[in-house]
Amino acid sequence: MASEGRSEIPKAGELPLPGYGAWSPKELQAKLAEIGAPTQGSREELLERLQTYTLQTGILLTRPVLRGDDGDNSGPPPLPGPVSTERPQLTM
Repeated sequence: MASEGRSEIPKAGELPLPGYGAWSPKELQAKLAEIGAPTQGSREELLERLQTYTLQTGILLTRPVLRGDDGDNSGPPPLPGPVSTERPQLTM
């Protein structure tokens, strides 16, 4: 009877949190690094770590924006190639 009307607190892996499951391992690692949590482990461990953080703090995390192959360390986009300064000749 004690459990009637009361729901148990879900474990981190049981609560479907918005969007975390769709994140790539690099995105999970980037967000974990941002909050100061360990970034090593399997994808499932990283996901559980983020879910646990959200359950404990009540803070929903937004998806990180990764740039380039190595995270946020990439530079500006490359410049276009050389432009021709010659004018086309008109024939009449």
